[in-house]
Amino acid sequence: MNIDSIGVARITGLPEGFQAIPNRPSGYWLGGTSGCMLITGNPTESQTGVYPLSITVVGYMGGLGLPFPYEITYYSLTILPASAYGIDEKANALRLQAFPNPFTGMISLAFYAREKGIYSCRILDATGRLLQTQTLDVIPGENTGLVDGSALAPGIYFCALSRKDGKDFSIIRLIKP
Repeated sequence: MNIDSIGVARITGLPEGFQAIPNRPSGYWLGGTSGCMLITGNPTESQTGVYPLSITVVGYMGGLGLPFPYEITYYSLTILPASAYGIDEKANALRLQAFPNPFTGMISLAFYAREKGIYSCRILDATGRLLQTQTLDVIPGENTGLVDGSALAPGIYFCALSRKDGKDFSIIRLIKP
């Protein structure tokens, strides 16, 4: 039998303050298509650890209209300590912003830098694979830059901006519909 549609009915195991957002408003995808969910939240240091997730999906098959629930238990969310991973808001002086976001072509970056230097702008996909790199010559204070995202496929990306010596950095999520 063919799958008419499938959707996420429930996710348990997410830390407090986290949510899962499907890329379709209904949370259901038609048979023969694919989709994803974005797990988002702002972890605290006390939430460091591994969170096993239980995802209940419901499928509808062959035009019967009867739900077929299925539980997926092989995913987990790992929250690393900021000191070990290197993302610490106190150290982040860049205050990176990107617009428009979601984007379709050119992305404007605006940020504040404490020091002059050569900065690296890296675009990574959701798996952390490096897709693009460009350098920016930055002055102290407010800065802007342009990144061409027109060749990127629809999806979720990350823009990592850092000074070559690694002292200043910022990461921002980008969405291409």
